[in-house]
Order: sequence, then structure tokens, then C-alpha cells
Amino acid sequence: MNEEEKQGLSEKRKAALLRYMAILFAMAFLLVAASLIMQMHNSQTTISELNATSSSALSNAEKLQEQSRELQESNQRLQEENDTLQELVAQLQQTIDGQEQAAQEESTETEQALKDAKKEAAEQKKTAERTAQVYEALLTAKSCEFKEGNVTYAKAMETLKEYREYLSEQGLAEYEALLQN
Repeated sequence: MNEEEKQGLSEKRKAALLRYMAILFAMAFLLVAASLIMQMHNSQTTISELNATSSSALSNAEKLQEQSRELQESNQRLQEENDTLQELVAQLQQTIDGQEQAAQEESTETEQALKDAKKEAAEQKKTAERTAQVYEALLTAKSCEFKEGNVTYAKAMETLKEYREYLSEQGLAEYEALLQN
């Protein structure tokens, strides 16, 4: 045995050791390759999920922009209606002022006519004011971004409900649309 120890490993043992090491290196290589393939598959899955999420976010952003444009257009229409009604209120106020001056100049026989004119003018003014008030409430309700729990929105809707008979057909349609939302 002394001689065998001096010689080292026999040729068979060296060959067996080399095969064993080659098999170990091959297995390690296969494990690294399998790990790389699995990691690439996971990365591709994650990338496709992120792409789907980003396209969904873009779609939602486009929808929100479209809704914003529609609300701005509606707001502009309501503002124009409100301006028209404010002009009507001013004209009615001028008419009322003119009628009051004419009534003061007339005799006692026309006092009853004056009282009737004042009453009618007051009703017109009241109608005009309520019309302006209901359109302002409609404009306020349309401009509210959050409806649930919003005190401003609730007050505007209460005003609309109370004075909806002063709305035009288009105003009623806008009010109905708000109720459905």
C-alpha cells in the first residue's frame, strides 16, 4: 500500500473522478439554464401585465378627458342661459321701475290699476328671480365633482326640486340627467 499511496490515484479512479466532475458541472449548467428560462418567463408575464395596466390607465384618462370636455360645454351653455336670464331680470326691473313712475303720476282712478300692475310686476320679478335662482342651482349642481356627501350639491338639488317648474325643457332634461347620476 505504500507504493499505491505514493503513486496517487489509479487511472480508473482518475477517469471516474473526471466523469463525476463532468456530470456535476453539466448538472450545474442545466440548473442555471432552467433558472434563467424561468426568470425570463416570469419577466415576460410581468411585462405583459404592466402593459395591460398602462393601456387601461390610458383608456381611463381619455374617458375622463372626454367627460371633462362635456362638462365644460354644458357649463358654458348653462352660463349663457344664466346671462340671458340676468338680462331678462334687468329688463323686467327696468319695466317695473317705469311702471311705478307712471303709476305715481296717474290719478286716484288708476291706483287700482297701479296696484294690479305692481302685483303682476312683483310676480314677474319673483318668477324671474326664481328662474335665475333655479338656473344658478342647476349650474352649481352640474359643476360639483363629488355628489355624495356634498352639501353644496344637496342644497342645489333641493332648490331644483322646489322650483323645477321654472326650468325650460332643456333645463328639465339637465335636471333629469342629474337625478339619474
